[in-house]
This record gives sequence, structure tokens and C-alpha cells, in this order.
Amino acid sequence: MLKKDKPQTSALKSPSHYNHGTALNENAPVSERKLVTVKQMLTLKKYGWATESFLRHAIFQAEDRLGTGGAVVPGNGLAPAILRIGRKILIDLDEFDNWVEQQRMQPVKCRTAADQ
Repeated sequence: MLKKDKPQTSALKSPSHYNHGTALNENAPVSERKLVTVKQMLTLKKYGWATESFLRHAIFQAEDRLGTGGAVVPGNGLAPAILRIGRKILIDLDEFDNWVEQQRMQPVKCRTAADQ
């Protein structure tokens, strides 16, 4: 019988291996961006609020796509944070943080009885 090889693990298993410099734009070299996979992102305390299904859904809806009847459905704006290499999906943490801040709702001015 042939002995099965152990699956190889990535050398960059821990997010601590990534460069933790200042915020970078999408034109920055890949080596200088903080890139993680969906599963690696879920292990970070800062993103404890996110679930795998939430992240994958947001990634799926990141770019404009065709809806029923051929209508264009606009993306959610997350596309600059996503880097796809084949089937591998990497998330730029700085761009993801920018996207999360853009989702913040504007304060709603409540009307009072005096306003009416």
C-alpha cells in the first residue's frame, strides 16, 4: 500500500505573518497588503462579530451582477477589498475596514411634536 502524504499547510497560516503597516490603497503591492482568507479572518478578535456565511454572502454580492430580466444589480461596494486568485479568495483587511465604516448609518433626526 502507498502511504498517503499529509496535506500541506500554508506557510502563512497565522494572520500575524502579514505586514501590519498603515492603511494601504488597492494599488499597493500585494506583499504590503494585509491579506487573509475568510477562515483566517474569523479567527481575529476584531472580526468576532462576523460569521462565515455573512462574509461569503458579502463577497458574492461585492460586484455588479445581472438580475432577473437582465437588470443590473449594483454591488455592495466590497469589491476593492477582495482579491481572487483562482478559487482562493483573499480579503484586504484595510479595505474591508473602510467598507465597514461606509456601511455606518447616518444619524436619523427624530421629529418631535414641536417640529410639526
